[in-house]
Amino acid sequence: MWFWYGLAAALVGAIEVVISKKILNKVSPSLFTWSLFTLSLPLLAILSFKEGVGTSNHLFWIGTFGSSAFFVFSKTMSNDSIKRGTLSKLFPLSGLGALFTYLFGLVILSERLSFVAVLGIIVLIAGTYTLNVDRAREGIWQPIKLLFRERISIVFIAAIALSSLSGIFDKVGLTNISPRSTLFTLFVEDAFLSILLLGYLIRFEKNWLTQLKNNFGVLFLNSIIYMVSNLFTFAGFLAGPVALTSGVKRTQILFVFLLGIFLLKDKPTKHAWLTAALMISGIVLLKYSP
Repeated sequence: MWFWYGLAAALVGAIEVVISKKILNKVSPSLFTWSLFTLSLPLLAILSFKEGVGTSNHLFWIGTFGSSAFFVFSKTMSNDSIKRGTLSKLFPLSGLGALFTYLFGLVILSERLSFVAVLGIIVLIAGTYTLNVDRAREGIWQPIKLLFRERISIVFIAAIALSSLSGIFDKVGLTNISPRSTLFTLFVEDAFLSILLLGYLIRFEKNWLTQLKNNFGVLFLNSIIYMVSNLFTFAGFLAGPVALTSGVKRTQILFVFLLGIFLLKDKPTKHAWLTAALMISGIVLLKYSP
C-alpha cells in the first residue's frame, strides 16, 4: 500500500503546488506557509480527538518537534523560490530529495542501500544534470555548476534537503505513539509549525492580517489540500520505508508539469521534460529496490 499512498500524495501535492504559485502572487511566502499549517488545525483537532489519542513516549515528541523545526525552514524557502523562479525549471530539482532521504536514512535510521537503489539515485542525479545540458559545450561540469551559481536553485536544493530530513523525523514520531495515528501526529506537528511561524509573522510581517483576511478562502482551501497530501504521505511512511514512499511521491514532478501547462500556461523546455523522465525512471528503480 505504501506505493499507492505515495502516488496519491504526489497527485494531491501537485495540485497544492500549482495553487501555491497563484496564491504567492498575492501573499508573502511566510504568511502562506503559516496558513498551510494553521488553517486546517481545527479540522485536524476534531478528527484527531474523535479517533482517540494514544500513548506516546519522548521519541514521539522529539520526532514531531524535530520534523516541524526542519520543515518550517524548508517550506518557507521552497515557497520563496517558487514565487521568484520558474516552476518547470525548479521543481525537477525536488527529485534530489530521494538522494537526501537515503543519505539521512542511512545515518539516522541505519537503512542500507541496495545496488538497485544506488542506480536509482544515479539516474536522479543524471536528471538534474539535464536541466542545463545545453550549456555543456562550455564544459562537461557546467550544467552542475549552474545549479549552484543561481541563488534560487541553491535555496530550493537546501529546502529539499531540509524537507528530506524532516521526513526522517516524521517516521520517528509516527512509530512512537500507540496506537499509531497519522491524524494526531500531523496535528501535533502542524501546531508546532504554526507556533514557530506565528512569532515571525508578528515581528516581521506588518500587514499579514490584511493579507490573510483578503485571501482567506483560497488559503483555507489550499491548507485542506495540503493536509490531505500529508495524511497520504504519513500513511505511506507507516506502511513502508520512508525512502521508498518519498521516492514514489517524486512523481509529483510529472503532475506539476502537466498541471502547470494547462493551468499556469507554463512551457517546460525539452530538457525539463528529459529531466522529469530520468527522475521518474530513477523513482521506478527505487520502488523495486530490495
